[in-house]
Amino acid sequence: MKSVATFILILLLSTITYSQKCKYETNDIDIETKLPIKVTKMLKVYTTFNTVGQISISNINNDYAIDFCHIVFAGCVTTYEGCEITFLLENGASITLKKGKINYGIQEKDLHEMLKAKVKKIRYQYGDNPTNSKFTENEINSKKGANIIELIKCVL
Repeated sequence: MKSVATFILILLLSTITYSQKCKYETNDIDIETKLPIKVTKMLKVYTTFNTVGQISISNINNDYAIDFCHIVFAGCVTTYEGCEITFLLENGASITLKKGKINYGIQEKDLHEMLKAKVKKIRYQYGDNPTNSKFTENEINSKKGANIIELIKCVL
């Protein structure tokens, strides 16, 4: 009897520990297309003395996108259409995205590539226009890299 109770306890704890903990801004189904609409809540991926980086991933009718905000003191820095963000992965691969009107569109194959190896750095371009742009690069610790993988799983 003790062994059965122990087995059930271990099974319950492993399910709780390894279950996906998705936090969504939106988690719905499109009424017309019957396709998913999933937008994760912003996840803090790095913090420095005066900056914070946050990321959100969305799947709207199987169109995937990443929202990224590099906060300096109290506000998100300005970006323009065409700004780049590069995710450098632990396996040496890199994924570079260009900003559209609102966010960074990403292909499903790139999300699957990001599932294979944790993000170790994010290189981010910002500014008002192409002639007045700067780059910043921030390290992502292993735990936050794993959190990004979980965020991706939430929208796939």
